[in-house]
Amino acid sequence: MARGFFIAEITVRDKAEYGRYLTAVKGVVDNAGGRIVVGRNSRRRAVEGEWRPELFFVIEFDSYDAAEAFYFSQAYQGPLQHRLASSVSKAMLVEEQPPQS
Repeated sequence: MARGFFIAEITVRDKAEYGRYLTAVKGVVDNAGGRIVVGRNSRRRAVEGEWRPELFFVIEFDSYDAAEAFYFSQAYQGPLQHRLASSVSKAMLVEEQPPQS
């Protein structure tokens, strides 16, 4: 089964409110079976264009459906409101492409 990913680019505007998001979201990700594979301390370098996100996260799930279930879950909606109130964000759900034969 193809894995699913939640990807977010975040620019924080209110550090205190964003801190509330971070405190609340970790357990929700864990309970949904998510694994942060690219996070705050991941090394990164833009190699094309003017892309310099303040924060960039990739959370891996066992399937696209699991990633979607996480994002739209009641458990995530509370933390999500803290992120939306504290930052400018872009986010998407993506499905892993199966290997080409």
